[in-house]
Amino acid sequence: MDQWLFEIQGRTQIEITGRDRVKFLHSFCTNDIKKLQPGQGCEAFVTNVNGKVLGHIFVFAERESLWLESGAAAALLPHFDKYVITDDVRFVDRSAEFAELLLAGPPSTELLERFGLSVSSLPRYGHLSHGSDALP
Repeated sequence: MDQWLFEIQGRTQIEITGRDRVKFLHSFCTNDIKKLQPGQGCEAFVTNVNGKVLGHIFVFAERESLWLESGAAAALLPHFDKYVITDDVRFVDRSAEFAELLLAGPPSTELLERFGLSVSSLPRYGHLSHGSDALP
């Protein structure tokens, strides 16, 4: 069986830190951000106060941060910044530090596990954090 590796372009990776990060992002999203534990993630839409959709996002929880991945960051970040008043929350665009790749094909899981990335038991939107040193 074949595997295919594609680079995904036009997506932004935003690291969200601060004591109020979960509460802050939860108040803008259509999914329950508060339930996410480290290693879990979800898909959501960000809306304005009238319920209009501003963008589609993926949210991934880490121990000390949330990661937001979206193609609509140009519209979302100014919207979030407008509402940061007393909340302890910071948004940092980390896109330049990442390459986003899609590995597809039936034996993809086995290939990743040969490199020491145990992914077969991950739930949907589950994730692992590894630096580039984890790959050959």
